[in-house]
Amino acid sequence: MVKKHIIGERRYTALDKKGSELVLEKIHKSAHNGMVAGIIFMVLFGPISLFGIFMTIRDGFHEYSIMFIFFVALLALGIFLFVFNKKKSNDPMSSSIIKRNPNILEMADELIENKVYQDQFLILSPRIIANATDITQISYTDEVFLVYVYIHRTNGVIDTKKLNLETAHGMMGFNIIRQKDDQINALMQNVLSHCRYSRAGYTPEGLAYANQMRELWKKDQAAKNGNPNA
Repeated sequence: MVKKHIIGERRYTALDKKGSELVLEKIHKSAHNGMVAGIIFMVLFGPISLFGIFMTIRDGFHEYSIMFIFFVALLALGIFLFVFNKKKSNDPMSSSIIKRNPNILEMADELIENKVYQDQFLILSPRIIANATDITQISYTDEVFLVYVYIHRTNGVIDTKKLNLETAHGMMGFNIIRQKDDQINALMQNVLSHCRYSRAGYTPEGLAYANQMRELWKKDQAAKNGNPNA
């Protein structure tokens, strides 16, 4: 079944899948892309590296050998990317996404099963918030501590503009580079209204608050796991 949503004049579709399936699909896609990148590095730099090793053995170490060391490093990077992502593809439970948040599959299922709101940025359930374009960016609403706009410029031109959420598990970001100020403000207010412990603004006070809340969260998790001194 395909559910259709309309946001303003923008229409998009969302497949009716379990949240855990969407998370695992995202992990597999990331692993596949990493394996492809590794293969490209090996194909591009493997022959050059072997030729460089042969030349160095035959002629000794010369200035050109430094260049071949660089190619060997890129070849090693390609091998690492392929092996690492092959392991992640075969065993998605070993991925950093799940290690960072062991409850992510259950959270994603709860989010989709109890979804009360979705637009081009957010998916919301009574207890959970997630990025609509990347469900692996997910958090309990009570574990969102700071909300702010991040802007990066290159030569004075804005090339990155995101609404960042500092959460217990890290950062969640929404691409807002093409959004108007009133749309950004509406999105921020939507987040703040659903995340009762969140504050707005990238300020020293806001960052200190987010760090303090993370430390309290870690202590609470340690106590729940029977290790109050962690």
